[in-house]
Amino acid sequence: MSLLDLPNELLLQIAQDFTHNDLAHFLLANRRTAYLFQHLLERLALDPKDNLTALHWACSRGHLPLAKLLIDSGFDLNEKCQTLGRTPLHFAVAANSEEIVEILLTAGADPNVRNNTGSTPLHWSTLCGSYGMSARLLEHGAGVRIKNSAWMTPLHCALEGAVEALTQLVTEQGIETPVDVDTTIVPVPKEEYLRRKKVVKLVLDNKPWLDAQDKAGLTALHYAAKSGRTSVAKWLLERGADAYVRDGNGCTALEVAEFVGHVKVAGVLREHYEKEREPLWNVFVGNVLEVIGIGG
Repeated sequence: MSLLDLPNELLLQIAQDFTHNDLAHFLLANRRTAYLFQHLLERLALDPKDNLTALHWACSRGHLPLAKLLIDSGFDLNEKCQTLGRTPLHFAVAANSEEIVEILLTAGADPNVRNNTGSTPLHWSTLCGSYGMSARLLEHGAGVRIKNSAWMTPLHCALEGAVEALTQLVTEQGIETPVDVDTTIVPVPKEEYLRRKKVVKLVLDNKPWLDAQDKAGLTALHYAAKSGRTSVAKWLLERGADAYVRDGNGCTALEVAEFVGHVKVAGVLREHYEKEREPLWNVFVGNVLEVIGIGG
């Protein structure tokens, strides 16, 4: 006699002790068991898994149908997991699930909840170079001036992610010298660079704190200088970034660019210095001439 020959009531009683794999096999057996065990599966879906709530787990796996079910069931959208203090939004961003990020935000998830290292989901999405998720988070009020425990803002993260991605591209191709990716003739794939450049511009367009310094004293302009992001350096300077800020080692962005070997970024910064110094010099000379009776 097969288990499938048993009455529904007895099957349900037996199924209480089934493992997830057992249930999966029965679901594939026929429509009757699939319908019969549906409520049991829904109940199991609500149980914690791997020390995470069911919603944390679903978001971490990018499991869209389960995430929808749990959100509709009234799960706390902003609950932090016990170990790392991450919310479902953090997990969805880490899983690169733009769809789950969207339904969480639409359902009212707070994009500015910080994890145990002080990072918001926007810190993560900008670090990963995800334009879509970063845009969704910003549309729902994510803060661009929030610092994490390393004193990094989302702009720092966007530029740091670009540094890591470009370094990996250069390393994979065996290029030993620094590469200015805006003008290089070296055949470095630009897809990753262009994607991250788009994320950086997105953050810049949302009025970030341009001169915020991380724990190493680095501003966004320092990050642009060390990663060879000429166009980003120009954007920052045009928006009023202070090129005279020194990092924890006492270096300006120009000195960082020169040390790393990004010639074009260094040129942009030198040109900026000259433009700023010229009117100051003219004022100084005019004052001196006036004092000695030659001016006027």
